[in-house]
Amino acid sequence: MDRVAAGRLALRQLAPLRIAGRLTGLSGLVVDIDGLAGHLSVGDRLVLEARDGRLVLAEIVGFRAGLAQAMPFDALDGLGPGSVAVQAAAP
Repeated sequence: MDRVAAGRLALRQLAPLRIAGRLTGLSGLVVDIDGLAGHLSVGDRLVLEARDGRLVLAEIVGFRAGLAQAMPFDALDGLGPGSVAVQAAAP
């Protein structure tokens, strides 16, 4: 039993996997993101980092031409090609 408890403790101390991509375009309210299409599903949440460091929560709404498409829950100010997108931690 001590090994099991030690294993559980070790797993809790691991940092969660962070998958990152880059914004390649914006059209209306949809953000195109490269590098995440094979790792996320519709409904997954991610965080977009604006050029001024502001973080914007977004949700994956689709995929097109190998790009993940997300809709932000906040203003798109400061987001542009090259901005970073990181998978949000699971609730």
